[in-house]
Amino acid sequence: MSAAVKNRAPQPCRHAANVSFLDAHVWLFEQLGGIPKKLAYDNLKTAVTHVYLGNKRDLTARFLALRSHYLFESRFCNVASGNEEGHVENSVKRSERTYLTPIPHVATLDALDDHLAHWTKRDLDRVDATAKLTYGTLLEQERKIFRSLPVAPFMACTSQSLRVDKRSSLISKTTEPAKNPASVQTVEAVTARLLLGRSCRSTTLSQLMR
Repeated sequence: MSAAVKNRAPQPCRHAANVSFLDAHVWLFEQLGGIPKKLAYDNLKTAVTHVYLGNKRDLTARFLALRSHYLFESRFCNVASGNEEGHVENSVKRSERTYLTPIPHVATLDALDDHLAHWTKRDLDRVDATAKLTYGTLLEQERKIFRSLPVAPFMACTSQSLRVDKRSSLISKTTEPAKNPASVQTVEAVTARLLLGRSCRSTTLSQLMR
């Protein structure tokens, strides 16, 4: 959610994993059309490895890589200070009431993406009570101070070197065997790269659900 315009952009994920967390940033920046100067977070484990007294945090290597790629700053809430998260939590509750009540019946995650995109686009026509302007107009104003997107998106994915077995299957520690119809028994010793994440789809050998 954009703090300045209260613009919501929810994205569904099957797993609360590091790849999904990073991938959501890539998707959000693309939706916003730029990069805000600073983003606020809870002390979630996908970004923070250790919390010190005050504002100091040790951050995960992948989150630091994400920040370096998009050049934004991060701010983390103080521990046990629920009041600092109230604005975001209220936004989440409103999103659940508005976008997910009644529960939508969809067959795929992409269909749920489309459902949420429809409602969030409609939200841009809402008028902010203070500014007396639509959220869409306020977003356009805010975009003027966003940092431009880099030429290439951050690769929010993991990679593993895998061996194709005699059954032309790729075995990963985190997934079920993924059949590769292009491989044959003669490539048994060939290694393959398995990429996870929306931003890696163009080079994905075996697509897995995010």
